[in-house]
Amino acid sequence: MESPHEKFLRIYPQRLRNASAAIRTLGKLAHPYTYEATEADWAKIINKLREDLRELEDNARDQVLASRRRADRARAEEDLPSGGFSVAEPGPDAPPWVA
Repeated sequence: MESPHEKFLRIYPQRLRNASAAIRTLGKLAHPYTYEATEADWAKIINKLREDLRELEDNARDQVLASRRRADRARAEEDLPSGGFSVAEPGPDAPPWVA
């Protein structure tokens, strides 16, 4: 069965190629004899691309941090006694359900 990381490695190259091709297609709009655009038009396009890139960076950072937290939690659970419960005897004032 394919792991989530293996799936990522399989899928991202094609998506990256598609994104790069789309950006290159936008760049073709700069041909001066075929199209005419103002500085404001280009600013809108570039600002939108920057906004999308910032969102990609934020999502990637969140995913990496979540993955690290899961790994840290798993390592911490390995150090706990079986079941994650304390095996120490409850004190005299402890409620009866505490094991």
